[in-house]
Amino acid sequence: MEPYQRPSTWIGSPIGLRPDQTASLALLLESPSLSYNLKETSASRRPEENIEQEYGHAEKGADSSLPMESSRDSDSETTEANGDDVLEELSKRAVNLFKLFRLSAERESYVDQPSEQWLRVATWWLLKARANLSIVTYNKLPLSDRICQDCHRYLAKTLWVIEEALSLSKGRIRNIDVTRSGGTLDNEFGVIKDGLRKLANTMKQQNLLAPMEAIVLVAQDFDYSIMVQYPSFTPDIWDALSRSNRGPSVLQDQQRASSHRIVLPTSDLLPLSDTSEMFVYATMFVDVMLFERSKEAPSFTFPCLLSVRRQKTKKTPEILIASQNALLNLLVPLDSDITWHIQPHALEIKVWMGITARVQLSSWDFYGLRRVFNYTSHLHLRLKPWAGEELIFEATAKSVQYSAPKSDSQRFPTLPAPNCVVRVFENVTTEVSALGTRNSQRGFRLAVITDLATRDLRYVCHNMGFGNLIRYVLIGKGEDQGLQLSFGEAGQESSITLHFSSDQERLDLLRSITGQPDTHEVALADVPLRSVTTADGLPTTSSAYESPISALGLQRIRVFPSSITIEGSHGVLTDRIDVRSTTLRMRLPHRPSHSLDHRLPLHMLLVYRQEQSDLTMGVSQTSVPIPTQHSLAEALHLASKPETVRAYQFEHLHELHKFQTALTGSTARYDGYAASFSIARRRMLVPVYRQWKASIVRLQIVSSANGKVVKLAAFFKDFRHASAMIFELKPTDVLESFTSRQGRFGVRLVDAKFALPKKAALADDGHEGFVDFRTLEYPGEHDDIAISFDVEEERDKFAGSLPALVNRLHKF
Repeated sequence: MEPYQRPSTWIGSPIGLRPDQTASLALLLESPSLSYNLKETSASRRPEENIEQEYGHAEKGADSSLPMESSRDSDSETTEANGDDVLEELSKRAVNLFKLFRLSAERESYVDQPSEQWLRVATWWLLKARANLSIVTYNKLPLSDRICQDCHRYLAKTLWVIEEALSLSKGRIRNIDVTRSGGTLDNEFGVIKDGLRKLANTMKQQNLLAPMEAIVLVAQDFDYSIMVQYPSFTPDIWDALSRSNRGPSVLQDQQRASSHRIVLPTSDLLPLSDTSEMFVYATMFVDVMLFERSKEAPSFTFPCLLSVRRQKTKKTPEILIASQNALLNLLVPLDSDITWHIQPHALEIKVWMGITARVQLSSWDFYGLRRVFNYTSHLHLRLKPWAGEELIFEATAKSVQYSAPKSDSQRFPTLPAPNCVVRVFENVTTEVSALGTRNSQRGFRLAVITDLATRDLRYVCHNMGFGNLIRYVLIGKGEDQGLQLSFGEAGQESSITLHFSSDQERLDLLRSITGQPDTHEVALADVPLRSVTTADGLPTTSSAYESPISALGLQRIRVFPSSITIEGSHGVLTDRIDVRSTTLRMRLPHRPSHSLDHRLPLHMLLVYRQEQSDLTMGVSQTSVPIPTQHSLAEALHLASKPETVRAYQFEHLHELHKFQTALTGSTARYDGYAASFSIARRRMLVPVYRQWKASIVRLQIVSSANGKVVKLAAFFKDFRHASAMIFELKPTDVLESFTSRQGRFGVRLVDAKFALPKKAALADDGHEGFVDFRTLEYPGEHDDIAISFDVEEERDKFAGSLPALVNRLHKF
């Protein structure tokens, strides 16, 4: 049975799927870790290995410290000493191979290559040896296997370039020969030698270093060429590829002058490890085929190295495809337009003007690369607004710590992660109903991503609100202040703790997720609040005190053009409503003249509300007990019922009037009680009147902002004809004051124009008796209305609020 060919080097834990596994989206997205650095110890790689074990596709040789990367600095002097012994031993064993390599180089006239080219060649064969070693380790191949023997020959090629090819090259420039990466070529070759030393030393430790008699054997079908053969290009191919707009996609032409050559540093083209500006996640050897326009057969084929990398300032990984001689350099971001072909396992990249590059990969590399692509797409999707969403908050947290109920399913680091990007998106949808079009809030989405300067980008997303309590805790003191948010039910609860550089950022985040307006938005009203209740019908006498919302430690209520915010010492409630355009029906309840209940709400305003699902409530977990939190959740759920009544209670009457003015746009000119309210109904065709009389009526006179429109609202308690009515008073109305024989003082509205409300069956449910202060019904009735008071001063106060003068009459 042939060993499974895994010719790539995933620098770290293998995240690609095996060919016999199905590439499901869930599995592709579960592993956020793509790699590890060779400088890490086995202990530091344990989190990566745990992730591999969790998803069942860890490489069997993951525990072995494969020298997949060559550190830019030597780890220790001991390692160098042992490594030099290994290189000397390898050099002695490969004497015959060195002769073959030199003959091949002289025959192909490659001896006089510049030092930069030899650097690329040495890096190429070191990566080849590393790829073969990963196959040997994964499949546990014996020393006699061809792949294991080729690994030794690739090591020998690398060592020959370092020890002999440079001395043979006439174009070598010593310490003043500077590469584009800013270091001398001698330093770069030192890095290659250091990587070679580590690779050979690892093979020796794992008993994979072949004996001398085995390595000197010459394989008839082994290619002993040092330089990979590449085709030449016609000018049209060169022009098309050099014009590619897919990043720095460059194709070098040997026939052009050196001034036209754009050569990237070898450390970028053939990366061995991470750099100061780049993370390198994987390297793999591929075949790149170029297709011209509609030709079915490829025009050119290139053996290349494909590296998966990411700049430390960007979220998107990219793939760099490079040939050994820097002839072909193709840089493609992974979020660009790439066509994935499952059969055969290949990538198709549109380069320019009908020229397409097809990259042929092994099945392992294909699924691994596809996994990176899917994870990148998934990451970008979570950090961008979805349909109907809007970004309302973004900041960089000083540190973020996340905990999930099951640590094995956690995508975010368990330890505090510094410099994380925090974003909050608000979901708003447009609803069309018989009442018109309105925007409805559908909760928030919190997205957090780790610092771009970290190797493995992790993220976490959670939905908040939309019928669920937002539970938070303000933690820390001084400069170490943070905000902790909790998600999920008991037993399945997750939490995230965010620390910011300033307390203002923390408060801005809390204000954003609880739906509070910006600090610069001016409130229409800002008054203290005593209690608020949500009920199916009219609230009972003690319901205001039994309301779970009172557990928020209510302090004040603020009215904004687009919301009503109830703030407390233990939480906040946001009621989204456009107070300037939404029709609100209200009622002022009666205050009984005799009551033994000293807790009875004295100043209460009832507001009738339709079904509402966009309430947001934030609760401080440390201040509100868990049973009370459940009661608050039920109260939040109650608000989503088709019809509810909100009862707002205030300590003082002027506070109620300010709140009412903000909701209706009308100012209260008078608010009091009348002893009686009677309507003289004239019968048809005969001058006979029938009195409709109600006792103990609450009256309120309101006027518009400009004072031109004055309305009278009456709220009845035991009037069998109606529960409430409202109509307009005009300066031309005839008003008369009188004193009744019973000693009451009153005002009569002569031939008043009003709409007589209909007595509905919903009166007991509290739905009738609510009036709209903005829109009035057509005044179809023309009858006299007499309003009586027990005290003359109260009558005069009422008369003084009317828009017309009141004429004095005799007693009747």
